[in-house]
Amino acid sequence: MRIDYGKVSLSKVKNPRFQTPQLPDKDYYDLKVIAELLNKPVSQVISNAINTYLYRNAENHTERLQFRAAQEGKTMEEMYQELASGEVDE
Repeated sequence: MRIDYGKVSLSKVKNPRFQTPQLPDKDYYDLKVIAELLNKPVSQVISNAINTYLYRNAENHTERLQFRAAQEGKTMEEMYQELASGEVDE
């Protein structure tokens, strides 16, 4: 089952950046080395990692959304919009 994004209405995001906790030293250096090897900025490597995570786990995330929506008697689109519009834990 897929989300019908045409049924979701969200406002424009003012600043679509998240703050993250500090990385362990090894992860920090791994990112720097990978960025150098790819000849890309670290920010692009991080962005690619996020996109890869979202893509690879999309089916699992959709199943979780479907389950939670069913628990609350809502459509997936309603649940998505509610979660997306709510406060983000940072």
